[in-house]
Amino acid sequence: MGSRGMHGPAPVRRRRLLLWPKASRAALLASTALAAAVVPALAQDATWLTNPVNGNYDSGFNWSTGTEPTGTAFFDASTITSLTTIGFSVGGWTLNAGASDYSITNNGFTNFNGAGIAINGGSVVLINRSFLDFNNSSTAGNATINQTSGFVRFNNNSTAGNATINQAGGFVQFSDNSTAANAT
Repeated sequence: MGSRGMHGPAPVRRRRLLLWPKASRAALLASTALAAAVVPALAQDATWLTNPVNGNYDSGFNWSTGTEPTGTAFFDASTITSLTTIGFSVGGWTLNAGASDYSITNNGFTNFNGAGIAINGGSVVLINRSFLDFNNSSTAGNATINQTSGFVRFNNNSTAGNATINQAGGFVQFSDNSTAANAT
């Protein structure tokens, strides 16, 4: 007669399933999503490839990390040195010792929000046809900027550094304690 003897089968214990009301679940989900949304993204550094796919600055295929950098973009020697962009935000560019000479055409909204441009080797000619902003104490360094149209703006204590700015059209503007420094 089983282990319980004459008293019948063992009682079945049922577990209570705790269900939250629908409104509480929605609030929890929304607050979790909100908490994730306010975490700041970390700036990502990347290096332009030695043998990139093409000259599209905005294509992750051309960068060491597989995505366009938001921190510092590093440049070394490369087989493709004529680049175009429709705009980006980056902390800065660093041309390392031994870097190639680069020509980068800006056709969109481009922002330097960190150190700006540092040239330790090679050179960079930045052809601006749209909006080029240096913000937050960034510098144009020793770059050559060929302003063909649009705006080059230095904001929030940024500086033109020792850059050469050739203005064939458009506007160059300094605001919020920014300076031309030693630029020509």
